[in-house]
Amino acid sequence: MSGARGKPLRFERVSKSFALQGGGCKRAVDSLELDIGAGEFVAIVGPSGCGKSTLLRLADGLIAPDTGRVSVDGSEPRPGPDIGFVFQNFRLIPWRTVSDNVGFALEASMRSTSERRRAALDALDHVGLADWADQYPSQLSGGMRQRVALARVLVGKPQILLMDEPFASLDAQTREFMQEDLVALCEQAKPTVLFVTHSIDEALLLADRVIVMAEGRVVNDIDVSLPRPRSTASVQTDPAYAGIRNALWREVKALALGRSAFDRATEAT
Repeated sequence: MSGARGKPLRFERVSKSFALQGGGCKRAVDSLELDIGAGEFVAIVGPSGCGKSTLLRLADGLIAPDTGRVSVDGSEPRPGPDIGFVFQNFRLIPWRTVSDNVGFALEASMRSTSERRRAALDALDHVGLADWADQYPSQLSGGMRQRVALARVLVGKPQILLMDEPFASLDAQTREFMQEDLVALCEQAKPTVLFVTHSIDEALLLADRVIVMAEGRVVNDIDVSLPRPRSTASVQTDPAYAGIRNALWREVKALALGRSAFDRATEAT
């Protein structure tokens, strides 16, 4: 992934609504303002349905805002290798080998099969899977498949990396390994990262900032001042960690339950 460098990402009073089955519409993002600096790692947390995934799709140019403006380094975002998108499900092609799955991302821009193979092997080496290049997805564990999905994005050397709960389906140990691998990769290449998660611990391990969303808006923007390089052990033993985590947890819980429900639940305990 060497050579990738992040670009700034900006949302200026962005709103986006979707039609509902049976009539009416749902406003997923509502007059949202957010600036993300070049090379910054920003995690987004908040209750389900608050607009987190919609924000990623707007950043990728997969959908356009109804009002407002989304820009990458001043220009309208367009789907392509400069913007990598990693999903929760792996989306690998079962009849292609691991290296061919990774190289698939280059078929539009790189005609030579041998060039694609070299680039795919380099990306697989970054995620520790070069020895599995000629295997098929069915021969890999869930964690290994997600590494392939990450390599497929990294091979294009993206300047913006969008990640929608990419580790949510993994077991706890594999998830921790993948988190620390991502930390190392991002420290090396410095892409701009927008990372959606429901895990506060994951957000604090990975991010420079944590954005809290509710009802399509940013309701809090928290700097994570924990020192880098980070690991799960180093973060969770840092004296500042517990305070940041507890404050975030209380806020997200309050938003998920609704303020009045949260207040009643607190009073009952």
